[in-house]
Amino acid sequence: MEIIYSQTGSNGNCTVIDDGKTLLMIDCGVKIEKVNKSIAYKLSSIDACLITHTHIDHSEYIKKIFERAIPCYMWSKSKEKYPNEHYAKAIEPLKQFEIGTYIINSFPLTHINADRTDCPNLGYIIFSTVTKEKLVWITDTHYIKNNVGVCDTIGIECNYIDVDSYATEIEHIQVSVEKRRLVSHLSLNSCIMWLKKQDLSKCKKIYLLHLTREQGEIKEKLIDEVKKSIQAEEKGIEVIAGGNHG
Repeated sequence: MEIIYSQTGSNGNCTVIDDGKTLLMIDCGVKIEKVNKSIAYKLSSIDACLITHTHIDHSEYIKKIFERAIPCYMWSKSKEKYPNEHYAKAIEPLKQFEIGTYIINSFPLTHINADRTDCPNLGYIIFSTVTKEKLVWITDTHYIKNNVGVCDTIGIECNYIDVDSYATEIEHIQVSVEKRRLVSHLSLNSCIMWLKKQDLSKCKKIYLLHLTREQGEIKEKLIDEVKKSIQAEEKGIEVIAGGNHG
């Protein structure tokens, strides 16, 4: 199973995976022209799109996807936003379904809207019956309740570093952004704590998603800390910044 395109972050989120038989998109918050070019103009071959949640950076171009007759699967609570749309498909957390050669399950993640109301948000577990690999995709949450079992690839949010004192970070901090981030996005410490609870015996790659821009240039520090904490080199796991290729 290959990630052939990915962009994540506050400027837009979209990822396309391919197992040689089925093309699957996760979120559609990036201009479809850009995505199409990056996947060698195969957009018309995409079988479906999984929507994590309906915030604009994850769903801005969903109507363009509908126009292409590509079904978009989302939590039934999210589908309420598109009541009359034929290609909006409702799913429920923890209920398995299939798209082409993928067997997919979802689980709820804690996330909020700008007004602090709950935002329905899903993480996805995607198994390819072709490659026999399992991919887990988790973003935009401050807490992950579920363990996911043995998997080959993990995409997990690692949005910011908890700081002891804002005095040294204040030039990089937007107060309004920071207040929401603390209850809506996953910190480095929370990311590491969750990874340590997982069975990483078969894991080959970990993509760190939705990396911050508000705390300075910390991408390499995030990667290094995750590598060290889970002993990635000893286990043969590649830890990279997700959402920066394609």
